[in-house]
Amino acid sequence: MTRHTLQAEVPLRYAPPDPGAEGVPILLVHGFGSDYELNWERTGWTRALEGLPVFGCDLRGHGGSGKPHDPAAYTPGAFVGDLVALLDTLGIERADVVGYSLGARLAWELALAR
Repeated sequence: MTRHTLQAEVPLRYAPPDPGAEGVPILLVHGFGSDYELNWERTGWTRALEGLPVFGCDLRGHGGSGKPHDPAAYTPGAFVGDLVALLDTLGIERADVVGYSLGARLAWELALAR
């Protein structure tokens, strides 16, 4: 799958939705200590959702995204800010969100923020 990097305060590696896919975009948010590839691709979730506009990123501190050294950079608000920046960059106003572990926690925080 194609990867891009969102250049922000903390660079985020992300997999954009397939431009030919139809339906409500689906944001997949991985769990703690994982990344998009390990949590969603290798487990077969992205294959199971093929044809739908599925996308996601490596959260800060994970996978190919930036890894700040300041512990204050890892608050729920910081993670959610990254997800909002990703949605804005992709021009997505509404998405279904599926989260695993830490990703589930961030999904509800994202719903409150957005």
